[in-house]
Amino acid sequence: MSQAVQSNTARTASVRATDQAHSRNVQPGVYADGVKSLLLRKIRKAEHELVQLKMDYCRFIFGLSFGALVVSNGKLYVVDQVETETMQLLDSGDWSRPALQARPVDALAVSKRQLSAPVQLAPDWEIFRPAERTARV
Repeated sequence: MSQAVQSNTARTASVRATDQAHSRNVQPGVYADGVKSLLLRKIRKAEHELVQLKMDYCRFIFGLSFGALVVSNGKLYVVDQVETETMQLLDSGDWSRPALQARPVDALAVSKRQLSAPVQLAPDWEIFRPAERTARV
């Protein structure tokens, strides 16, 4: 194809696209708002998926879930909330432990309602693992 014919074809395609946009009465601002709305929905979805992936990471790598028992500074706590936003990507490619919101376990508490008020725990907690029971002979 000659250069003049290619140029004419490109102009014709451009005019066609402009005519189609005008025939649908699409205003540039309306189009931009639609794109903005679409991108915001996709960002929210990606952020939600990232939180879910971090929760899965906590569950499978650290053994952590809602209601898990953890030890911090020698005290026993029950986990109320995992704060995934506190997790940092380490140089090794792993994620750091998250901060937690947890309630101290009182030996006399019978139900969860009787537990103390929640406290913030730094990422230095460990999953509570009761001592192994000796096998009966």
